[in-house]
Amino acid sequence: MPKKDGASQLKEIIEPFIGEWKTEANSENDAFRDWAVSQVLWDLDLS
Repeated sequence: MPKKDGASQLKEIIEPFIGEWKTEANSENDAFRDWAVSQVLWDLDLS
């Protein structure tokens, strides 16, 4: 079995979360941005 690179592994980790956001976003990129911003706000207790 071929070894996965870091980007592929990262995509597998965050893909389920992106799916949750994708219903409200126009694209996967928008969904990722929305998810990432929410995580930063949550971590800073600003959400």
